[in-house]
Amino acid sequence: MTENHCKDCYAHGAVINKLDNATIKLDEAKYERLLLRDEMRGVVSMKLFFWIMGISATIFILIGGGLWKTNEGISQLDKSQGIMQEQLQQVQKTLSKLNEHK
Repeated sequence: MTENHCKDCYAHGAVINKLDNATIKLDEAKYERLLLRDEMRGVVSMKLFFWIMGISATIFILIGGGLWKTNEGISQLDKSQGIMQEQLQQVQKTLSKLNEHK
C-alpha cells in the first residue's frame, strides 16, 4: 500500500505541477493581453488626436482662405464702387454741360 500511496502522491504532484504551470502561462497571457490592450488604447488615442488635429487644420485653412477671399472680394467691390462713382461724376458733368448749352 505504501508503493501505491507513493505512486499516487507522485501522480498527484505531477498534476499539481502541470496545473501550476498552466496557471502561470494563463497569468502571463492575461498580462500580455492587458499590455496589448493598453498599447492599442494608446494607438487609438494617438490616431484620434491626429485625426482631430487634421480636421481642425482643414477647418482653419478653409475659414482662413474664405476670409482671405472675402477680403479680396470686398477690396474688388471697393475698387468697382470707386470707378462707378467716377463715371457717375463724369456723366453728371456731361449732363450739366448739356443743360448749360440748352
